[in-house]
Amino acid sequence: MRRLWIVLGFVAAGLAWSACGRAAELHERSKEHSDRKDYGAALDDIRLAIAADPRSAWAHYHLGWLLSETEGCASALPSYDEALRLDPSFWKAYLNRGYCLLQLERFEEAITDLSRVVEHAVDRGWRLMALDYRAQCYRMLGRDDDCRRDQDELERER
Repeated sequence: MRRLWIVLGFVAAGLAWSACGRAAELHERSKEHSDRKDYGAALDDIRLAIAADPRSAWAHYHLGWLLSETEGCASALPSYDEALRLDPSFWKAYLNRGYCLLQLERFEEAITDLSRVVEHAVDRGWRLMALDYRAQCYRMLGRDDDCRRDQDELERER
C-alpha cells in the first residue's frame, strides 16, 4: 500500500510540473503575440496559462496589461489585484494598477500604489514613472506642494 502512495505522489508531482510547464509555454507565447500586437491571440493564450497555473502572479499581471490595452483600465484592475494578492511585492503590478487608477480618476488610491513603488521598487525606471504619475495625481487633487516635490525629485534623478 505504501508503494502505491509513493507512486501516486510521483504521478501528482509530474502532473503539477507538466501544468506549470504548459502554463509557462502559453505565457511566453502570449507575450510573443503581444509583441506583434495580436492581442486576441495573446488574451486567449494568457487565459489558458492562468487556467493551467492560477497561482502565477506574472500571468495575472500580463492579463491586466493586455486588458488595459484592449478594453481599458477598469477591465484590468481585477487582474492587477489578483497579481498583487499572489505577490504583494510585485512592484510593476503596483505601478500599472496605480496608472490605471490615475486614468480612472481614482487619485487617492493611485497615490497609495504609486507611493509603494517610489518607496520600494529597485528598478529606477519604474520608480521614475511612479513619481511622474504620482505628481499628476497630486496636481489633479490640487496638492501643489506635493506635486512640486515629486517633480523636483524627478528632475534630480534624471
